[in-house]
Amino acid sequence: MLVLPALAWGAVGMPWRALTEMALFLGLALALTAAPHDALRPVARPAFLLAAAAFWGLVQSMPWPAAWVGLLAPATARAWTEAQGLLGADTGWMPVSLAPEASRTAFLLWLAGAAALALGGLLGRFRGLRRLALWALSAGASFQVLFGAGAWLRRDPVIWGLDVPGDPSRLRGTFVNPDHLALHLALALTCATAWSWWALRKARHGGMPIERRLMLPTAPLLLVALLFAGIAFTGSRAGLLAAVAALATQGLVLALRHRRWQMASVTLVSLAVGLGTVGLIGWRQGFARWFETSTYELTWNARLAAWPATIELWASSPVVGVGLGAFEAAFPRVQPATLPGTWTHAHSDVLETLATGGLVLVPCLVLAAWLTMRRLWLVLRRGRRSEDRTAALAAWGALAAAFFHSCVDFGLTMPANSLALLLVCGLALGTPTLQPRPAAERRTHMLPRDADVRPVPVARPSAIDR
Repeated sequence: MLVLPALAWGAVGMPWRALTEMALFLGLALALTAAPHDALRPVARPAFLLAAAAFWGLVQSMPWPAAWVGLLAPATARAWTEAQGLLGADTGWMPVSLAPEASRTAFLLWLAGAAALALGGLLGRFRGLRRLALWALSAGASFQVLFGAGAWLRRDPVIWGLDVPGDPSRLRGTFVNPDHLALHLALALTCATAWSWWALRKARHGGMPIERRLMLPTAPLLLVALLFAGIAFTGSRAGLLAAVAALATQGLVLALRHRRWQMASVTLVSLAVGLGTVGLIGWRQGFARWFETSTYELTWNARLAAWPATIELWASSPVVGVGLGAFEAAFPRVQPATLPGTWTHAHSDVLETLATGGLVLVPCLVLAAWLTMRRLWLVLRRGRRSEDRTAALAAWGALAAAFFHSCVDFGLTMPANSLALLLVCGLALGTPTLQPRPAAERRTHMLPRDADVRPVPVARPSAIDR
């Protein structure tokens, strides 16, 4: 589930997207039949809120009374009135969405995302399945780098036998857009850095032979080097921003958790390994887009022009939005003359979600994010094993990478990327935690501050007793 959608051009095509959605729904149904009744409790509320956001897209595609639409979205009402007038249809009812079919498609995609989060929560209860899923994501991302390296060296635009338009001088693996591959690699990078933290901690406190202590962190650090180099050679500035922000977030979370800023050294180690690898392979080639502009890319000037237009689109229907998935149909109404061509996305998932979902969608997503982060913090504090806390650390980095990348690009519109993010978060949310000691039991061990109590020496057991 984590590898196959990415191999199929990021599952962006409708057949592959439909197969991914069906696999998620079927997998969740099978998992629910074998899970205990309370297995969904850690992930139930975020998954429910994500499902509610999905159903909002379905509601947008349904017919509403024209008076309601005219009150909540006057611009949308005028557009539907003109269209229905040209067709001679009844104008008494109209949908809120400017592209109802696209909103129904988005409903299924968002609902599959809720299923992915819930499925991850069910699988996260088992350490073996959690390991398998995170290793699968890392292996799939490594394949993307190695597979794309051959096409990058040959400057070959062919992917799986098809001539894919774009810039072949940028690493893109099996993705059409290198920026989308960069986000996929950044999500895997957060798992690799969390694994590195666990390995370094284990090597330091494990009491094992020196050879094993040196070998334990080797594999995750090599993976960090490979993925960071892959992100650099995609030429994605948003991907590099997401990777650095994810590493910084992981370091900050560790420092706050342990109340020692030395714990943030995992960020410095990962950055040093990644930058060192890029420097060895080719510093200028790895950061070519920072020195020169590709002729194929949408420049920052175009994005800076598209973002205000997207805000204007949201202002035309601020409460209910123009319809999930309806950006391509709605954007021409506000598209500036300086932006030629068809814009399928706003190059900012945050702004596009606001414009298409409206303010109704914001509380669902914000509350779901808050509940997710609160549970991740709990797992990081009370995870039964250090490996359990590693899953929470990976999810913290994945959330940061996805957020910063989504501010300036549209990587989460790729089902492979959104699936990877939600499964990583679900696996961490479902991780078991230690229960806190009851308050009554804690009070029995508490003494007044002014009590004159001195520690009683306890005899150490002899070697025979041990």
